[in-house]
Amino acid sequence: MGTSHSSVEWTLRGPTRLVSTDARTAVPLEDQPYLYQPLSCPTTIRLIKILPNKIKGHVVCRLYHFDPSGIPQYTALSYLWGDPTPTGKVYIGDDQVYNSGHTFARPIHESLLGFLECMWVQHKYDTYFWTDSLCLDQGNAEEKSHQVPRMGGIYERAVETLIWLGHQKETQEALRIASTPPKAFHE
Repeated sequence: MGTSHSSVEWTLRGPTRLVSTDARTAVPLEDQPYLYQPLSCPTTIRLIKILPNKIKGHVVCRLYHFDPSGIPQYTALSYLWGDPTPTGKVYIGDDQVYNSGHTFARPIHESLLGFLECMWVQHKYDTYFWTDSLCLDQGNAEEKSHQVPRMGGIYERAVETLIWLGHQKETQEALRIASTPPKAFHE
């Protein structure tokens, strides 16, 4: 399904992807911005997994959509956004487009980038994570109006909540301690 415009051929990829076949204007598919796929219903959530391979030195994540009856165990992330200005990027594919092998760039801020890098170094490839910055479509007011009121339940349902304080050795130890419940909760 291509249309010609000023002698450049454009091809529709997925629900909203246009990819130029003109080498002078083409942006590599992985460098195009990530576009969120809509949630199937207001109670659906997205979770991410960090993948073992990097693209151009950047962490790659896969987003999964889960209906309430099929949500697996996951870890929720709580962290200080800090400066919201993007300082890096990750590559994201979701369960609807990743099977085709496509990932797309998603700018992120320094704090979240640090967390994802740390989890990648620790080989946390089998862990599902929930983080508002990636699991909510921040540019979709309607989605946020349904999802933000559910955040308390999202954190409550998590098997653990990690509190990310940064890269320093002292904050990594604080993260380990904060993610381990006191023994009183186990008895």
